[in-house]
Amino acid sequence: MKPVVTSLSAVFVASLVLGACEKSDNVAQLHDEAVATAKYYTPRADQLDKRRQAIFQRGRNVPGNLPDVPEIVRLIGDAGDKVNEMKGITGSLTKQADDAAKANKADELEKLIDESSEKLETDETLANDDLTHVEAWLWQYEQSRGAVA
Repeated sequence: MKPVVTSLSAVFVASLVLGACEKSDNVAQLHDEAVATAKYYTPRADQLDKRRQAIFQRGRNVPGNLPDVPEIVRLIGDAGDKVNEMKGITGSLTKQADDAAKANKADELEKLIDESSEKLETDETLANDDLTHVEAWLWQYEQSRGAVA
């Protein structure tokens, strides 16, 4: 009977060791995923920011007394806010992932990835929509100005 207990305890210890290794591998994979998320969205945020700045420059000569200008200014501001949020998330995501990985917190990494990915995707979509709306408005303004001139 004693050898059976020893065998069971050996199996139990082995399962604990394997479970710890699996969790460690999972933490490493989750860390890599979080870092990859930051690397994926950083250039996307930069591209949106450059686009927003170009639109802003393009619209500098638009008269401020046009009826749609306050809405256009609001959309440009909203897009800028979303881009800044994206930059803040991508700028801190790697450090947060490093800290969670060092503490071996797989759950925290999963939450960080899920929340960051969702927020980044939403902000990117909203900023893109706002900028597209402003570009369309500017195009209409430029076309009407060209027809008058």
